[in-house]
Amino acid sequence: MTPRLVVMTGYFSSGKTTISKYLEELGFTTLCSDLYRKKLVGPRIGILKVIRDSELFEREKEVWKELDMDKRKMLENGYDVVVDSQAENDNMRRYLLNTNYDRAEINPEKYLIIIRADKEILSKRECEEGIKWCDENWTEPDTNLDCEIIEYKNNVPDDLEHIRKDLMTKFGG
Repeated sequence: MTPRLVVMTGYFSSGKTTISKYLEELGFTTLCSDLYRKKLVGPRIGILKVIRDSELFEREKEVWKELDMDKRKMLENGYDVVVDSQAENDNMRRYLLNTNYDRAEINPEKYLIIIRADKEILSKRECEEGIKWCDENWTEPDTNLDCEIIEYKNNVPDDLEHIRKDLMTKFGG
C-alpha cells in the first residue's frame, strides 16, 4: 500500500494537534515540530521565543533537519505520516511535503490539511502574542502545491466531531 503524508497548517491553537491525534487513531505516525523543538532546543522554549533569539533560531534548523530525516525513514518503511507543524508559509509547506531525496524518491499520497478558526475563538485558546505572530507570518496556501488540499473550520466541539468523521471517511480505509 502507498504511504500517505499529511502536513497540517494553521494558526496556533487552531486544532492541528487534536486532528493529528485523530489521524493517529487511523494508524498514522505523528511527527510534531513542537516535540522536536523541546528535545533539540529546550523543554520550555516555544517557537515565539526561538524567533526572537538568533542563537536559538540557528538551532531551530536542527529541528527541521531531524524531523525531515524521521519523515523520510517512516515513509521509506511504508508508514503513514502526519506532520504537526505551523507550516506558516508555502516555502515551509513545500519543504514538509517534499519527498525527493538523494538516494530515492518516495511517492506517498500527499495531503495538506488547513485548519481554520475565527480570531475570537483563537484568542480564547491562545495568547495574543501567538495570534499576532500568525497574523504577521502565516500566508494562505498556494492552491498549486503538489498535494490534495483539505480545509476544515474548527470553532466549536461539533466542528471537531465533523472533522473526525470526515477523516475516518478519507483515511480510515
